[in-house]
Order: sequence, then C-alpha cells, then structure tokens
Amino acid sequence: MFFETIYCQHCSALEQNSKEYLKNSKIINNTKFKIINGEISENIIFATFHLGSYRTIISYLYECGFKVALIIDDSVFTSQLDAFKETVTNILKGKINSDLIILNVKERTSIIKLKQLVENGYVMAVYLDGNSGINVEAQNFSKNFIPINFLNQQINVKYGVGKLASILNAKIIPILSYRVNENEEYNNTIEIFKEISISDFENKEDFEKKSIEYCYSLLEEKLLKYPTQWECWGYIHKWFNRDIEISFSEPSKNITKFNSDRYNLFEVNDSNFLFDLFSYKSYPISNELFKLIEKQNFDKIENNLLLELNQKNILI
Repeated sequence: MFFETIYCQHCSALEQNSKEYLKNSKIINNTKFKIINGEISENIIFATFHLGSYRTIISYLYECGFKVALIIDDSVFTSQLDAFKETVTNILKGKINSDLIILNVKERTSIIKLKQLVENGYVMAVYLDGNSGINVEAQNFSKNFIPINFLNQQINVKYGVGKLASILNAKIIPILSYRVNENEEYNNTIEIFKEISISDFENKEDFEKKSIEYCYSLLEEKLLKYPTQWECWGYIHKWFNRDIEISFSEPSKNITKFNSDRYNLFEVNDSNFLFDLFSYKSYPISNELFKLIEKQNFDKIENNLLLELNQKNILI
C-alpha cells in the first residue's frame, strides 16, 4: 500500500504536464452550473483534496475559462509555486478569460486580495486536507479546528474555508479527482458535487462547520474504493489528539496487562514485531516473546526481560 501510494503521488505530478490526459478525463457534473463555460454568476469556492490526479482539477478549471484564485499552504507556496503556475499557463491554452493566481494562506493580506478577486469574477480553489504544517509535538486544536468522524475515528480539521465562504457569501462546490481502473488502464475522473449553500443549514455556524464535514464524507466514500490514491496518509497522524503522556504510567511491581494504549503486536511472514503507536518505530521480538505477550503469560517471561519491558511501559 505504501509503495502504491507513493507511486500515485508521483503520477499526479506527471499527469499535470499532459494536456492529452486532461482532455481524456471523464467529467461528472452534479451542480446546476454549466462548468464547461467557465461562467458562474455566484461566488464559488471549489473545495478538493489531494486525491487521485488532484492537480488536473486546477488545470480543468483553467481550461474551462475560469479565473482561479488558488489558496495553498505556506510550504507548498514556497516550494512549488513557480513550477505549478508555469505548467498550467504554458501547457494549457485556456480561454480568453482564463487566469490563475496563487495565494499563500498564511499571508495576512490574502483575505483582502480574495475579496478583491471575487469582486472581479474569480472563483476560489482550495485543498481542504492541507494540514501538513501542524506541529506534532505541540498540538492545539482548540482554535480554527473542528472534530469530525472520519473512517471510524475522530480527526481534527480546519474549517477556515467554511468561515471564508460565510464571509464572502459563497457557495462551496466539492470537486474530486480519482483514477478508475478500466481494461487495465487508469482513467482520470473529475467529479463535481452539488453546491453547498448557507440556505441548506439552520444557521451560519452550522454551514461553516458541517459543510467541511460533508466534504470529508465525500472523500471518505472515495477512499473506501481508492485508498492508495490519497497522498495524505503520511501525515494524517497530525490530525489526532496524540498526548504521549497519556500512554505512560509509573512502572508497577505487579504487572497485570500489556500496554495496548501505546504498543501493538504484528507479524510479517515469519517475523514478529512490537509497534510503538506514538513514535511509529517497530522492534523485532522473538516468536516466543510474541506469544507470551499475546496470551498475557507474563509469569513465564524471564525476570531480566520482564523488568526491561516493564521499565519501558510495554507491560504495566
């Protein structure tokens, strides 16, 4: 799965350079708008994720004739801005009104620029899963984040796009790209989902938060079919409340259980491992020790090894 995920990630960078690939993409439009004309008389935010051939989404909007304001993370802005914009504007023809402006989400003037761009007929595009900048060691999800259910777990995601839509009185249109394997060839699909309006919710706050949660539910639906096409698996752990201190306890004289809050056991072929859920490190262990821990037979573990496992809070 890891190698296929990395492969798909590299494919997305290559696919953006192929106009033929974009031309052959299947478009599914579930909105009331005729996207192909590049004309929408309302304020719109296209919300997407790093799924499938996600870079082709911006290229598609540009080719349709949209004036696009792309909002991206600070690290991406610094490292990929010139190459990405050059690719879109040089390879694609677009239409007479086509334009692409890229804004750094961390610049304080971005919101002012966005208001001006919207007034001038630009649509916005944003990747909702661009949370890679969160500091793992000092997580603070108390501001600008909401907890949502995602793949049977709770994650914390930014909902600033919902706030922005509210401020600008804009509709949110989820749009996803994914590769469908047909006749042993992967064909790109760009699916545009029904627009989300403030009028769909009881109040402004519900719109700001639940619209983002709904977008993630669409991503979740696609991940169940195409799990390796999402490149964010590498840092999704940054979206959890991961207080390492919770997993520790004072060494106990009376060992009663395996510390499953922090560790787990797994097997690969004929090898056995202990996995640290917080550091993501794996430790090879003997088959005998694996079975003793698995069956909670701690009294049969040699005293010196028992003490070592206890001191590391593997056994508590």
